[in-house]
Amino acid sequence: MIDTKRKISDSPVKIDLNKPFTVEDVCAMIRSVRDDRSWQLVITYDGLAYICDRDEVRHRRPARVREYPMGVQVGDPRLAEDRKVETERNQRLLDERSDLIFVTFESYCHGNGYVGTKAAQDDGWVQSVYKDLRENWPKGAGAVTYVDW
Repeated sequence: MIDTKRKISDSPVKIDLNKPFTVEDVCAMIRSVRDDRSWQLVITYDGLAYICDRDEVRHRRPARVREYPMGVQVGDPRLAEDRKVETERNQRLLDERSDLIFVTFESYCHGNGYVGTKAAQDDGWVQSVYKDLRENWPKGAGAVTYVDW
């Protein structure tokens, strides 16, 4: 069951990707968090991008369709079934404009300079995050929801 009552991050800067946004908006978002823990850039089903604590990601994503405690092999027909159910669920959440997390990016590990004032001064880094946000919203219900650098 999806916990729709849980509140989104208290991250000071969020970007609504359904409206025009700028490199300066991305710079402000990066600057808005301190490099004092591991963070993750996310996009909700309603198109809100923000940087949140990794623990929040775990609690604000929809539950897996099915767990495989003993593992699963490539070609297992359950994978195709699960993908179909996941795509239908994602479409429903997109239609509802849910504030649950839809897209996650690779983690910004603590102490590596991906967030904070210094990171916001790195024009190349800010441009890269801006480009990634542009390329990953909007997404269709069957889209890949984890973005690696």
